[in-house]
Amino acid sequence: MKKILIISLLTCFLAFSSILSLQPVLAEENQIATLKPNSELGPGYYSTTEARETRAATNTSAFLASIKQGSISGWKKYKILPSITSAQAILESGWGKSELATRAHNLFGVKGDYKGQYVVMPTLEYQNGKWITIQAKFRKYPNKNVSTEDHGAFLQKSRYKNIVNVKDYQLVANRLKQDGYATDPQYANKLISLIKQYQLDAWDKEAFNAEQSSTSIKASVVDGAPLLHSTNFNDKTPLRMWRTGTKIQVRKYSSYWYKTSVQVNGKWMSGYIYHSMVVGLKPVKGTDKFSGTVKAFSIWWDSPRLNGGSLFTYNPKTSLRHYPSKNGLKSAYYPNRKKVFYTPDYWLK
Repeated sequence: MKKILIISLLTCFLAFSSILSLQPVLAEENQIATLKPNSELGPGYYSTTEARETRAATNTSAFLASIKQGSISGWKKYKILPSITSAQAILESGWGKSELATRAHNLFGVKGDYKGQYVVMPTLEYQNGKWITIQAKFRKYPNKNVSTEDHGAFLQKSRYKNIVNVKDYQLVANRLKQDGYATDPQYANKLISLIKQYQLDAWDKEAFNAEQSSTSIKASVVDGAPLLHSTNFNDKTPLRMWRTGTKIQVRKYSSYWYKTSVQVNGKWMSGYIYHSMVVGLKPVKGTDKFSGTVKAFSIWWDSPRLNGGSLFTYNPKTSLRHYPSKNGLKSAYYPNRKKVFYTPDYWLK
């Protein structure tokens, strides 16, 4: 009987002890950890433990999918490269595993509220020469895409104006470091490494192509072949645009160009026309000239220098979609070639 009583008492004691030992663990799990800022990785880098913050997500592709649209929208609205935004999101949220990311989809530690939504978190702040714990409001986003897009608004500050609308991610990464976004001397290299490893620059190209598609202009190839001042299609103003079927006389000049003369404002001027734009050449007796007929079409090169490489030709009146470019050029993106092609603007109207 005594043995049974002793065993019962011992069992109760052990059970009570185990309950007591669990209480601190349960309390610790329910407690919100204090966020610690770290300027090395940017103003939005808050961590609870270094191990948790730097650990990659078990499914990186899922995290990238959750921020892709917001990153691309950030280019459309704020002209911040998607590759840069996404790489920063990876660094500053620890692949979406930070306390703020899991509780509020806040990948960049942005304080305040988003359309009235926020979470209150304890965080360390440096005030009056010492670190103190305060309760701070952080924006709560409906999803990670909204957080990445909103990050573009933060980078509109004047100190970061040299990264806006810049299409070279390596240049942007280095400028962010120079602008003091983060104190880590390897910050730019970390961004570049992430972009290369996960091919995030493909998002940049996707954003550029979408931008071109949204601003395309419909036009037709003009019925004419240009007579240029020099053997350079970059001439912004041809001496003349000859209509298809015009009879002209030319001299041989090079393996690509013919030379001729025309009267402009009462003065005779020399000009150049591309070989393939003149057909039916016949020698003119007693001279070094040839007579021929203009066959007009436009040429599109895959280089803005308008030479070498692949090219397309279009007959007059062909309807095309093109985009404004620089230096008197028009451009068009060809999905099947995955390239942008260029032509002088005088060939479209």
